[in-house]
Amino acid sequence: MKTWIFQGNPDKFGIDEYLHKSREIYWSVTIPKHQNEIAIGDEVYIWRAKGSQHAISGIVAFGVVNEECKPRENLNNRLNLYDDLWTESFSEASNIKAGVAVKEVRLSPLDGMLTAEELIKDPVLSKMQILTARVGSNFLLNEPQSQLIKNYWDGLNLDNKEQDDDFSISKEGRIQLRLHKVRERDPKLRRKAIEAFKKRNNSIFCEVCKFSFEEKYGILGKDFIEVHHLKPISEYEDNETTSIENLKLVCSNCHRMIHRGDSYSTFFSLKQKLFSNHI
Repeated sequence: MKTWIFQGNPDKFGIDEYLHKSREIYWSVTIPKHQNEIAIGDEVYIWRAKGSQHAISGIVAFGVVNEECKPRENLNNRLNLYDDLWTESFSEASNIKAGVAVKEVRLSPLDGMLTAEELIKDPVLSKMQILTARVGSNFLLNEPQSQLIKNYWDGLNLDNKEQDDDFSISKEGRIQLRLHKVRERDPKLRRKAIEAFKKRNNSIFCEVCKFSFEEKYGILGKDFIEVHHLKPISEYEDNETTSIENLKLVCSNCHRMIHRGDSYSTFFSLKQKLFSNHI
């Protein structure tokens, strides 16, 4: 299984609208070598370029290849090409397309997208071709890059020590890759929880210790917060539903501490303890 980044330019194609319209999408594959390499089951991150309108560039969606590369006239469902979203006169990069089943969409930093500005700060990810060359439609990630992107996408902001432990680079230079099975999160529910909290309290802060990223970091911290599930995602059955009452807004420190204990009871015990310290 390989991991790819597929890039799109919002000047040429309505990427955001495309990801809203369909969870079965097609992407141009320009290089013959990549056309032969991309296989069903490969993981794909969708990258939105900045474009002339200065969109926030970075990873805005995650999916899995579900249809091998083939000419557009042979695709299983050509209606999912959405040709009307091209903003220039049918300026496709290639007639060859790969099909992608989109699993999760995050179109803004509030939704949890991975911005280019943040990714370039990582010493490993800063060497990704999407950040060094920028031009192209399809970029193959190596194993360390792939694992780091997974970690960041899943909300695991690892420091350098944890990265070294995770990849376990031996004296022979062999990289040991650890795979993780993850359950989907609904970015819309996360956004609704934050919006509801902000409406009730007129601001966003940690429900445990009252820390406000905006008060501490100014505009950089505006609308930033982490979201904790009282019932862990790992305990959900397939297709089980949840509500915003199960989501709690927390700062990064409290979130880490909560996950060292029971996801439900530790949240309330820390909240009670830290609140009493403020009285």
